[in-house]
Amino acid sequence: MNKKRKILFQSTFILNKFSMISMIFIMLLIPLFREQIFIYRDTFSRIEIAILLGLLLIFLFHIFSLILVYTSILELNSSDFGKWTLLTFGIFSLLLFFAEKVMIDEIAHEYVAGWPVIGEWIILYLFFSIQLIYHLLVFFQLKNSSTKK
Repeated sequence: MNKKRKILFQSTFILNKFSMISMIFIMLLIPLFREQIFIYRDTFSRIEIAILLGLLLIFLFHIFSLILVYTSILELNSSDFGKWTLLTFGIFSLLLFFAEKVMIDEIAHEYVAGWPVIGEWIILYLFFSIQLIYHLLVFFQLKNSSTKK
């Protein structure tokens, strides 16, 4: 394994752990502080800053993991169905990341307006669950790769 790939591997492994913790943290914070999250105002609250930092970690993890999976496919000249499936699932998970941010904003606006937001909560946590599955799949792939070396 060359030096750049090793750094990418280690960075992705570390980001995986921090982004999983961030995602669980965000999943807990959003319902607890729903009155003050992402409502239009000039400054962000501490909770919003913590959530935004967590979202940044999750986004960075997605970018690093997609690069790692793609380079492993290229390096091995592999037509391995599992790696291609993981890459496709990662791209889908990255798209859900943007949808999550939209759903969080939508819940905040509808909550302030007094509208029911049950459907939005279900969709948001479904998206979070799919992303957690992707995080776990990458974690186990990274763990298996590290034990083989």
